[in-house]
Amino acid sequence: MPMSGRHPIVDALAARPPWEPAPLTRALTRLSGTIRSVSATIDPTERRWHELVAQSLTAAEGDNGPPLWVALGDSTAQGIGASSIDHGWVSRLHAALHDAGRSHAIVNLSRSGAHSTHVIDEQLPLLDHLPYAASIVTICVGANDLVANPYAPRLTRRLERLAEAAPHGSILCTLPAPSFSPTARYVNRAVRRAAAEHGHLVAELGAHLLPPHRGLSADRYHPNDRGYDAWVRAFAEPMGIDPDLVPQRGTLTSATSDPEGRATRASG
Repeated sequence: MPMSGRHPIVDALAARPPWEPAPLTRALTRLSGTIRSVSATIDPTERRWHELVAQSLTAAEGDNGPPLWVALGDSTAQGIGASSIDHGWVSRLHAALHDAGRSHAIVNLSRSGAHSTHVIDEQLPLLDHLPYAASIVTICVGANDLVANPYAPRLTRRLERLAEAAPHGSILCTLPAPSFSPTARYVNRAVRRAAAEHGHLVAELGAHLLPPHRGLSADRYHPNDRGYDAWVRAFAEPMGIDPDLVPQRGTLTSATSDPEGRATRASG
């Protein structure tokens, strides 16, 4: 499927402006080569996900299309900070679903820098253009909101709106912050309440985080390969996956595979 002109979701992704860092990130990127090295992966990673989304939507056009998993949220759903897309949590759990006989085509609508309002106003509306309802919807967002404005009640109101707008049975993520953080406790209580009220599940991310010196990438903000283990374990339970059976690497880009994750030829 070409990247524009065939499907409204593909067109919407193609029309997104390039990633624009926040002012603080822009300043730090100029000063730090390590931060710059991670930031440099953002645009190519997003373009690769757009290609994978187009493949999944093509697979869904037939009469017997595969179940769909829609990933919404911020850079963590993109896998930024990992050594490749396939070391991020989405690709790893995608592979685990296939290994368990539950193959899904992945439609990753997330983007780096997203706030909760971006998910509500820009990402969730794209679900209306799916050929059929997604079997799995995961949403991981909120950290960028707090970086921009640390007033927690403002974020909880946004996350409550998000829970109301999300499809029934979505999987919402708690904040990627230690459970002893007062802000995290406050926000995460609101996430759990909103999830229960609207029939969603919760991925308890804070319970699985590594110490920062072990789980962060070179920019000291995004997770590294080991850090994404927390996302894998948090989402595995509500997705019905044994976290101990999740591979350390997915197959979305490390092999020539169909959208459901079946590798057909090892890459050279």
